[in-house]
Amino acid sequence: MTINKVRGRQSVQMPPITETDRDALRPILRKERRIELALEGIRYWDLLRWEILGDVMKGDFWGASFTDAKNTGSKVDPTGNKRWWVDTKNFRKGQDEVWPIPQSEQDINPNLRD
Repeated sequence: MTINKVRGRQSVQMPPITETDRDALRPILRKERRIELALEGIRYWDLLRWEILGDVMKGDFWGASFTDAKNTGSKVDPTGNKRWWVDTKNFRKGQDEVWPIPQSEQDINPNLRD
């Protein structure tokens, strides 16, 4: 598996994944991508492709506090950590997961014609 090539790099030295069942492997691969590709701007597109954006991107979003910064959040972190509340999101399945296609683009696509 390709994932084992990444995990087996000299600088990583992680054990190989031996799971072969599709349903059991899916959450393992998703977690691996979330960690391995962190901060590379790919997570959002993975969530869209897997059709789980509405399940994952909901609830309170928290950010790190910075020295001498003014906390404008209105919620207290329930975990007791020194995080700041940023916003509460609730992505709607089917509405927030697609972008509108301009009518001019739809008009030139022969696959969308009646």
